[in-house]
Amino acid sequence: MDNIVLNERYRVERKLGAGGLGEVYLAQHYFDPGRSSLARPVAVKILHANANEYARERFEHEKEALSRIRHPYVVGVLDAGVLADGRPWFVMEYVEGLTLREGMMRLKQVEPEARFGLAGRWVRQLGQALSAAHAVGVIHRDLKPE
Repeated sequence: MDNIVLNERYRVERKLGAGGLGEVYLAQHYFDPGRSSLARPVAVKILHANANEYARERFEHEKEALSRIRHPYVVGVLDAGVLADGRPWFVMEYVEGLTLREGMMRLKQVEPEARFGLAGRWVRQLGQALSAAHAVGVIHRDLKPE
């Protein structure tokens, strides 16, 4: 998948990870394909090649749900399309940083009195994001620290 271009705007650079429904790639979004200075990183999720109809429906549901939620702690959907082989994809904001699991592992290195403050902030942020989802009728049933 590396170095393919989607919709003449998104150059896929490298795989970031994979889950049950698809792979996520780092890509560059070129606002003006002729000017590389007008680019920003984005994440592109592409449905697995061997996905069944149920997985395809869940993928579409995920895209639709993310597009409805507007909150600083929830990545937004920016664009979507279909590959030549029929697999759908969508583009999300790319957020650089640690996963919650990585942050939790690093808590062991933090002074004990600071751990509760950090953990509390993360729980509060997670709760705010879930509240934003619930406010638009989205119920997340698969929370994980990744």
